[in-house]
Amino acid sequence: MFWLIINQSVSLEKVDSLLAQAQYLYENRHRKEEYFEESKKIWQDVLNSNPHNEKVLRRLSEVNLNLGSQAKTKAEQIRYFEQGKALAETLLIVNDNNPWGHFWFASNYGKICRIKGVLKSLSGLSKIKSEFNRALELDPKNGDIIYARAVVYLEAPGFAGGDKKKAELHPNLAINIEPQFTLPYLELAQYYARVKRLDEAKELLNKMLAIDEPKYPADFFLNDKPKAVELLSQIEH
Repeated sequence: MFWLIINQSVSLEKVDSLLAQAQYLYENRHRKEEYFEESKKIWQDVLNSNPHNEKVLRRLSEVNLNLGSQAKTKAEQIRYFEQGKALAETLLIVNDNNPWGHFWFASNYGKICRIKGVLKSLSGLSKIKSEFNRALELDPKNGDIIYARAVVYLEAPGFAGGDKKKAELHPNLAINIEPQFTLPYLELAQYYARVKRLDEAKELLNKMLAIDEPKYPADFFLNDKPKAVELLSQIEH
């Protein structure tokens, strides 16, 4: 029995080490293109041996959302988002109190609804909002969730709960809670640019670009920074 406990301990330590390695590769995928596939392979290998690992289910649900967002065809996009949703559903079966299960379910499901043209349907919006609300109940200071709710308020029609004031408020809340989280700066600046509040947009973009250690480095360098630089250029010219 003692031998078994020791081996289980070593096994758990090895898994934790692999997960840390995968996370490093994923967060630094802007440095080397191969890092993305390497991180995905580690997570998939761990999941194959432990299909109920909450950390891996969360990460692979996120990975599928990213893959779907980059896919070229609607069929391919939906395939990835469905896989991401299924992984989040499995995570919720394992632990319904995991906020990331609700978050990634709502995120992938929202993408599917948008593609299928039912994002404005009451049933789709109701499910997305309820999942984000549940995630926020479980983790009230999570900037990702607060930001995601802002997107729902922004995209939903007024009769279904859309609220431009809340859409503006929530990114600010996310920024205040997690100043290193760059995406809310960009989203809010894009909104300000659309409604011709250009000075406020520029101020936000410059603040974002001045962040030394972004919460999600790869997202910042691959997505947020290029979009911010482009938007600044459009505003100034």
